[in-house]
Amino acid sequence: MPRLICLTVIIFPLSITDFSWAEEPQDRALFQIADAVLARAEARFPALLAPKSPTQILADDVKGYPWTWVWFFRYYAASDTYLAINEYEESVYAFGPVFGPQPLKVGKVNDLAQSLGSGMIRPGSGECVELPSPKPGTNAYYKGQDVQWGQDPLTGEWLHDSLVSWQLNEQGGSDIIRHVGSLQSLVHLFTETASVSSYDGLSYLNGYRRAYRHPGPMTQSSVYLKSDTKEYIPGRLLGPSNRYCVGQTWLSSGAMVNSVYTYYSARPMPPWIETFYHPIDLEQVVSIDTTVEVSAGTFITVEIRSLLRPWKKTRWIDIESGIMVKDYEYYCCDWYDSTVTQELILLEVAGQ
Repeated sequence: MPRLICLTVIIFPLSITDFSWAEEPQDRALFQIADAVLARAEARFPALLAPKSPTQILADDVKGYPWTWVWFFRYYAASDTYLAINEYEESVYAFGPVFGPQPLKVGKVNDLAQSLGSGMIRPGSGECVELPSPKPGTNAYYKGQDVQWGQDPLTGEWLHDSLVSWQLNEQGGSDIIRHVGSLQSLVHLFTETASVSSYDGLSYLNGYRRAYRHPGPMTQSSVYLKSDTKEYIPGRLLGPSNRYCVGQTWLSSGAMVNSVYTYYSARPMPPWIETFYHPIDLEQVVSIDTTVEVSAGTFITVEIRSLLRPWKKTRWIDIESGIMVKDYEYYCCDWYDSTVTQELILLEVAGQ
């Protein structure tokens, strides 16, 4: 198989290759994630993965294909072992006397990233700004748009409005309450409450609950989602609590999620319970003085961008109130494309 053949190239000692291929931010992000995962494996199995080794890069052009397969790897001379991550597969391979004559696939990057706990953060090298936490009682109104195009039945456009408010919770953190619906049609779709806590300068998502409105008259066969409750173990890293610096980067690892779903149904229906791991994400502060014009006014913002494919996500946070004023998400390269946007249309800051 071509991917396996690519991996066998790695079994010969190599020096660090030219990093000029990593011109896009997401490529540098992949290197940071691979570096963190390999370092954690090195710390966990010191007898096998020694002496400590830097992460090296191998970019291999595949004949007949218009793309490059990138490998991140470390070589351990004491045990003659290679540990490598394939960028295309997002898989981890091991090769050496302990693992047999062929490269052994030992898991997915997202699975191994669970060992990183809530995540990790790396400081930036640029200017910094202190953002206030949103004041309890503050209300922010947003106009949103979801657009999907591709294979039916996903093609379509949906408009939605949301009201977001902040309250202190019993644990000393904040509850972010979001009501979603349509102001024009006077329709309420659901209410979502997210529980966020701060520790040592970082913010974590502990869980959330989404409660849906009753759908109205139901038949015997009708089943509608009533609530969706999620608990993150450990809390999922959201980023800095207040201090943002240009170039600052944080990795939110695959926290375990316990989910409970309840339903509206004419017949008794037990809750559905599942456990899964949230995908990893990597975000970076691009700017701390981006001017953004929205319906609510003109704001000086901190611009935060997600660095991972296939999502392109950017959000802008007002430096005076700590409130998000704009959010943009674009998903591509699958069997459908999707764009989701939110824009602040009215801000009511508590005490003003």
